[in-house]
Amino acid sequence: MMHGPPHTSFFLLRDLAREIRHWGDFPNQLAQKRTGCRSVPLEIPGAGKLRNTPAPLAISQYVQEIRKQYLAIVRFEDRNVLLGLSFGGMIAARWLEDFPCDFDGAILINTSSRQSPASKRLCPSAAARLVCASFYRKTLHREKTIARVICNLADTAELTRAWQKISDSAPMQRRNILRQLYAAAIFDLPAAPSVPILLLGCDNDRLVHHSCSRRIANTWEIELISHPQAGHDLPTDAPNWCCEVIFSWMAKVYAN
Repeated sequence: MMHGPPHTSFFLLRDLAREIRHWGDFPNQLAQKRTGCRSVPLEIPGAGKLRNTPAPLAISQYVQEIRKQYLAIVRFEDRNVLLGLSFGGMIAARWLEDFPCDFDGAILINTSSRQSPASKRLCPSAAARLVCASFYRKTLHREKTIARVICNLADTAELTRAWQKISDSAPMQRRNILRQLYAAAIFDLPAAPSVPILLLGCDNDRLVHHSCSRRIANTWEIELISHPQAGHDLPTDAPNWCCEVIFSWMAKVYAN
């Protein structure tokens, strides 16, 4: 009996100090681009529904915890693709190393590792603004600063209102933010994964310098596709571009 191509399940990992609601409408946009697709955001320990869970201090421990969510919902007959943004990209890279059979491919966006200098992994001017914002008593002002640092194209006024509601309803403990920061700071890039990888970056990323993505591309000997104007939060800034690049890449690597 002839069978058609498998359905695709995207599993999404957000960035540091963010939760699944910070994806906004991107999971729906990604799933609706092609028939037979679904998007499943996974919660990172220390944030969102897991905000009262102590955030691990090592990326491998994040993998162990998040994988429990994955195993509860994965459909092994699907083509399963892992997508990680920034901190989520670090978790994705380690996941592919620790459990190489879990996924058929992965998409890493604006991520970094200890291979790159600290001043490139967290640009000093952006870091200073974020540190100042962490002391704001009003979440509106804090989220406005974050939006302006990580987004270049999106409507930051609309984002600020949405992110304020998230922050007010599920505030993240400062201790967990620091623990996530520590895990990111000591992350070492593993060997190149055995599955196809799409590496996306942004030339105008003001939080994590574009050279961090370039270094990963050179180390793994893979192509880097970059957006010329978008900021660090690429899926929020340029969701349509992101989706089109993802499905174009999939058409090539899964052609057979």
